[in-house]
Amino acid sequence: MIDHCMTSGLQYEYNWEGRLGWKTKTNITKRGFKNTRLHELLIHTLVNQTRLATNEAEVGKAMMIYLRNAVCA
Repeated sequence: MIDHCMTSGLQYEYNWEGRLGWKTKTNITKRGFKNTRLHELLIHTLVNQTRLATNEAEVGKAMMIYLRNAVCA
């Protein structure tokens, strides 16, 4: 779902906390995704508006892992 909302280059600019990531090859601090409106919308949509049996913690963890593996294309 994040692929439909953000390009790979934009995904690469974010991590969960908004800190310098351990995989970051530059000394540029990334933006924090957990503090964005898009994060809130995705959580609300996936937890409340779909028939998936999931909760906020599971969706948040999946987003963290997804952003951790984002590569700039």
